[in-house]
Amino acid sequence: MTSGQRNPFQAHWKVGVSKDGMLQVLDADVYDNAGYSQDLSGVVMDHALTYMDSCYWIPHVHLRGHVCKTNTHSNTAFRGFAAPQGQYIAECIITAIADHLQMSVNELRWKNLYKEGRLTPFLQPLEDWHVPQIITQLKAESDYDARVQQLEEFNRTYKGKKRGISLIPTRFGLSLSTAVHLNQAGALVHIYNDGSVLLAHGGTEMGQGLYAKMCQIAALELNYPLDAIFTSETSSNTVANTSPTAASSGNYVDPLPMHFYFMQGAAISEVELDMLTSSHTGVCTDIKMDAGLSINPAINYGQIAGAFVQGQGLFTMEETLWQKNCELFTRGPGTYKIPGFADIPQVFNVGLLKGVKWAKLRSIQSSKGIGEPPLFLGASVLFALQEAVKAARESVALDSLATAERMRVAVGDWIVRWAKVEVKEGEKGFLVEAMA
Repeated sequence: MTSGQRNPFQAHWKVGVSKDGMLQVLDADVYDNAGYSQDLSGVVMDHALTYMDSCYWIPHVHLRGHVCKTNTHSNTAFRGFAAPQGQYIAECIITAIADHLQMSVNELRWKNLYKEGRLTPFLQPLEDWHVPQIITQLKAESDYDARVQQLEEFNRTYKGKKRGISLIPTRFGLSLSTAVHLNQAGALVHIYNDGSVLLAHGGTEMGQGLYAKMCQIAALELNYPLDAIFTSETSSNTVANTSPTAASSGNYVDPLPMHFYFMQGAAISEVELDMLTSSHTGVCTDIKMDAGLSINPAINYGQIAGAFVQGQGLFTMEETLWQKNCELFTRGPGTYKIPGFADIPQVFNVGLLKGVKWAKLRSIQSSKGIGEPPLFLGASVLFALQEAVKAARESVALDSLATAERMRVAVGDWIVRWAKVEVKEGEKGFLVEAMA
C-alpha cells in the first residue's frame, strides 16, 4: 500500500495549573508518524503545534515537534490539516487536569477560555472571539443543564447501559499559514452583450459547493440575477498560478501571514453505551458554528454535518492495524470501519451563530470558510463515551480511537478480567497497532 492516511500523533506533556484550575504552563514533546517519506508531515507538525492550546489561554508554552520516519506507508495531510490532532491533545490535557483536581471539566474549560484580544502562543491576537457566546447559546438552545440531570437519573436507574455527555469547543485558523506565498487568488470575468456572465477562478469543486458560492458572490457584487452567472472549469489557461483548494480557503484567500481569521464553534454530544457489547448509539448532537455572514447557509449546514460525522469516524472507528509481515490488516470494509447511517446521532441539530458583530473580519462579504473547522467536534463523541464509562467506573483514560474493543476493555468488568490473556515471554501479538 503506497497511499497514506492522516498522520498519527503522540504527545508527552507536562502542565502547570493553579489550585483553582487556571492553566499556567505547558511543556510537551509531540511525535508525528510520517511513514517512510516526509511528504507533508513537517507542515502537518507545524499546524498541529499551533492548535495545542485549542480554545484555552496558556501563558507559557514550550512545544517541541518530532517528525518520525517509520516503516509504514507515507502519511499525509487530510481534512483538518492536523488541527484535530493538536486539539485532541489539548482536550486530553484538560480532561486529565479536571480529574486530578476533581473539578467539573466544563468549569475548567470555561475558566481557561481565551478572551478577546489575548495572544496565542504564536503571538496572534484573537479578534472577533465568540466561543464564550457560542457555548452560552448552545447550552441554552439544547437545554443542556436539564439533559445532564436526566442523564444522571438514567445512569442511576440502568446498570446495563450508561450515558455520557460532552461539550467541546473548537477554533480553526483560515489561510495557508505556513506557506504565505500560496495565499493568493485570481479570477477572470466575462460579461456578454446578452447579460450573461462567465466566471473562471482558481478553485477546485470537490463537492463542497465552491462553484455555487462563487456564483452567488459574483451575482451580489455585480447586482446580477444568479441564473445569469455561469462558471467554467478551473484551468491554468484562464487563471494561472492558482493556489491549492485547501485549508477551507477556496473562496477566502488573503496575503496576510498566519491566520486571516478564526472559525469558531462548539458541539454537545450525548451517547449511550451498552456495557456488555460496548457498542454505542449517538443519542443527540447539537452544533453551533460561527460562519460569519454566511453566503449559502444550506451548503454550510451540509459541510458542518458531514465534517462532524467524518470526525466521529476518526476518533471512534477508523483503526489501522498491521500484521507482523508488514501487510496492512485493515484494508477492506470487513476490518476498516467508517461511519454509516446508524452511526449518525438520532437527534442532530446544526446552527449558525447569530446576534454578534464581526468588527475585525475582512473577508468576502464577511463570510467564513466552513469545510474543515467542524471536523474536530466529532471528538465530542469520544469524550462523551469517556463520561459514560466513568458512570460505571470511578476514573478512566481513553485514548483515540474509542473502538468497541477498547471500550470493552475500559469497562473492565469481571468478563474482561476473566478473559484477559497474559503474554508469556517470547510471545508476540498477531497485529501491530499504529499510533493513535
